[in-house]
Amino acid sequence: MADKTEDNEILRLLKANDQRAITLLYDAHFKTVFKYVNQYLNDEDESFEIVQKLFINIWTKRHELNVEKTLRNYLVTAAYNRALNLIKQKKRQNEIYQQSYEDTSDESPGVDVEYEFNELQQIIRTVLNAMPEKAALAYKLNRDEGLTYREIATRLNVTEKAIEKSISKVLRLLRFAVNRYLNKKNDE
Repeated sequence: MADKTEDNEILRLLKANDQRAITLLYDAHFKTVFKYVNQYLNDEDESFEIVQKLFINIWTKRHELNVEKTLRNYLVTAAYNRALNLIKQKKRQNEIYQQSYEDTSDESPGVDVEYEFNELQQIIRTVLNAMPEKAALAYKLNRDEGLTYREIATRLNVTEKAIEKSISKVLRLLRFAVNRYLNKKNDE
């Protein structure tokens, strides 16, 4: 575990585009963040991938990095959010698969679950494409990258309330579109 002096040096090197920062970051925090994430996921491969993507993201977004407390807290919080998003995503996928399985009777075993999943993914893309660019981006940053509303607001230079409102609107439209799709599917 790194001390505050080492964390300050890592942050300084990141801001200075010094690639040694990523090595120091890895050496100082990878094990701790990995263990923390793996407590929730109980899957070393997925935990490794989440932490690795987080560290890569930190390097690519190093100039936008805003560490308010300690670097360790920042990393653990970001990794936790990513792990939570993965858990939610898997839960949604399982619910879709479970619903498709329940809808399948013995007489019609040919229901293509993957096809239905792809249709739902297309609905999501269509809704996001119809949204204002910042609203769609806010949704993607929250769901795909695991950023908090505050982190998104900072990145997009808007208020946290605006991000909350945008994401709520996207979710409302997604629920409407998915319900419409499911009702249409049930009518068939």
